[in-house]
Amino acid sequence: MSSLKIINSDQFTEKNVSNFIPRTETELDSIRETVTEIINEVKDNGDNALVRLTKKYDNVELNTSEIRVTNQEIEKAYDLIDQDLLDALKTAKQNLIKFHGAQLKKDWFIKIAKGVRAGQIYRPLENVGIYIPGGRAYLAARRHGQLGQDDVLRSRIQLQPGTLEPGCLEDGR
Repeated sequence: MSSLKIINSDQFTEKNVSNFIPRTETELDSIRETVTEIINEVKDNGDNALVRLTKKYDNVELNTSEIRVTNQEIEKAYDLIDQDLLDALKTAKQNLIKFHGAQLKKDWFIKIAKGVRAGQIYRPLENVGIYIPGGRAYLAARRHGQLGQDDVLRSRIQLQPGTLEPGCLEDGR
């Protein structure tokens, strides 16, 4: 496993930030274009697009019945995951919940004129799809945010056909 390079934010300056994040605006435009194409294809073609794109980007062949991670696969992940990693992921989850909980917006209203009120109401999303990244490393932060656990669809990414990364499924129970 590769080590994580820690960079203090006080090291950043306008002149050297590209040394830490070496992407030009042109590269970012290209990335945005690719991501937009992927999103549109999935909107238009659903699971069939997911199967095609998984083959294209991850070189893994799936069929549409293999996209949703089953409860049995999540339970098996708990049997396979290293206990130290599981403990670290649980700690990260609690830290992220606490941090993002402080960012939650509150509904508010103001009186504009007699009989006229304006404001904002915040409502959680009812359904969310999560693409769980594959590869040798994954970011737990991608899985822990302001979302509840009630109706989250987890899609699989296989390192090899028939395998799943247990750490990506750790919070699936």
